[in-house]
Amino acid sequence: MTATFVPAPPLTVPRHVTVFVNWACNLTCRECWMYGDSSADSTWLEEVKRDNISIDMWKGILAELKAAEPESPNTIYLTIMGGEPLMHPQLVELVRLAKTTLPNCNLDMSTNATLLSRHADALVEAELLIVRPGGAPALAAGADVEVIGW
Repeated sequence: MTATFVPAPPLTVPRHVTVFVNWACNLTCRECWMYGDSSADSTWLEEVKRDNISIDMWKGILAELKAAEPESPNTIYLTIMGGEPLMHPQLVELVRLAKTTLPNCNLDMSTNATLLSRHADALVEAELLIVRPGGAPALAAGADVEVIGW
């Protein structure tokens, strides 16, 4: 009996990219690493909390991910984070650009959901696939939490 070596297929690992699009937040949740009790000694937050990622920087990130697609056909998992991403003044445009540039990416956003009702229709139109509440504070704040796509 002759043994035949069959090489294993190459491992594919999904690419996960998390982008903090802003640092501002509308809540001060006690357990939050940025705005909660543990942030009391922070010196950097005051300097950056009004900063938002620019459209040009976002386009640059998307272009780099797009350029790598032929070499790595794995699904791109792109997570929008922040402080509270729904406070970014151009959030809907960021989502539209991501879905246009990377139509097959798995795009999601981590949010406390308290501002979701203001943006829900526009985010559905922009094809944001997953909106998940950041946790109990959003529910405790009385937010209307609804999964707007899956």
